[in-house]
Amino acid sequence: MNILRSYKRTRFFLWVNITGLAIGLAVSIMLILFVVNELSYDKHFANKERIVRLITVWEGNEQTTHYAINLRKAYTELPSKIPGVEAAVQLYQMGALEVIQDKERFQNVSTLCVDPEFFKVFQMKFVEGDAQTALTSPNAIVLTRRQADIIFGDSHSAINQILKISDRNYYVSAVVENLPVNTHFSFDALLPMKSIDDWMEGMPGLEFLTYYLLSEDTSLSDTRNAIEKEYSAITASFGASFSAKIYGKTDKLTDIYLHSDGVNANIGRMGDMRFVWLLSGLALFILLLAVSNFINLFIAQGETRMREIGIRKTNGAAISDIVRQFFSEVSGIVLIAFVIGVVLTIILTPYFSELIHR
Repeated sequence: MNILRSYKRTRFFLWVNITGLAIGLAVSIMLILFVVNELSYDKHFANKERIVRLITVWEGNEQTTHYAINLRKAYTELPSKIPGVEAAVQLYQMGALEVIQDKERFQNVSTLCVDPEFFKVFQMKFVEGDAQTALTSPNAIVLTRRQADIIFGDSHSAINQILKISDRNYYVSAVVENLPVNTHFSFDALLPMKSIDDWMEGMPGLEFLTYYLLSEDTSLSDTRNAIEKEYSAITASFGASFSAKIYGKTDKLTDIYLHSDGVNANIGRMGDMRFVWLLSGLALFILLLAVSNFINLFIAQGETRMREIGIRKTNGAAISDIVRQFFSEVSGIVLIAFVIGVVLTIILTPYFSELIHR
C-alpha cells in the first residue's frame, strides 16, 4: 500500500519515468533484434562451417575488382583436383520468369539453375520428393512450398505436375520448405543446370556463383588455399586474353552476407558489418540514455523523498523497510516500463522492418 501511495503522490514523475524508459527499451530492443538477425544469416545451414564461396579477383587497368561469379570450370574441373572438396555446386541466376500451368500464367517466379549437388551443399527440408533425385533430370523443376501453394493450392500435391517455362515443359520433382529470410540468396524455383546446357556453350566467361562443401577430414584452411591456387591456374589463360591477372579467393558462408562490401555480381542484397556496429552502438547509447534519464528523475525527487524518509524514521520505520520500499518502487516502475516497451516493440517492429527494407 505504501508503494501505491508513493506512486500516487509522484504520478507525474512516475509516468514521465515509465514513458521515457519504455520508449528507450522499445527502440533498443528493435535495434538489437535487427542486429541479431543480421548476424544470423546463413547460420541455419547444417554444414555452415564447411561451406565456402569462390570469389574471382580481376587485376587489370591499374585496378582490382572482386566478383562473386566464376568460370564454369570452377565446377567442372576444379573439385576433382582438390581432395578436400566433398561437393561443389554452381548457381546461375535466371531471374524472374513466367511459369505457365495449364492456361494460367504466374509472373516473377525467381528462378535459379543449379547443379545436382545443390542439396548436398545446402541441406534443406523436403515437403515432397527427395534430394537424391530432385535435380537429376534436365526436365525437372523444384518449387518452394510457398510457390507450390501459389500455383497448385495448399491441398494438392505438386509432384509430377507439368509446368511450362519459355515453351519448354518441366515436371515438378520436389517441393522444399521456404528458405529462411536470413539467407543470402533466395529462390521460388530451381532448375537443373543440365536444362541450359545449350546456353552454357555460349557462356565461357564469369557467369556462375560457386560454392564448395569441404571435407571434415582435411584442414579447412589448407583446402581453401588449394582451391584458390587451382582456380588461379585455371583462369590464367582466360585472364591473359584480357591482359589481366585473375585469381581466386574464398569466403566462409557465414561471412558472405556482412562481408561482401566491394564484391560485384552478388546474388542478392547484402548487409554491411559497419552498419551492424553502428546500430549496436546506437542501441547501447539509447539504452544508457534511458537509464540515465530514469536515474536523474529519481534524483530530482531527492528533497521530497528525504523528507519522507525522515518522517518514516520518526514514526519508527527501520532502515531495511525503507530500502525495501524504494527497491520495490524501482522494480515496479522498471517492470511496467519493460512490459510497455515489449508491447511497443511488437506493435512497431513491422513498421521498422518496412522502413529499413527487411
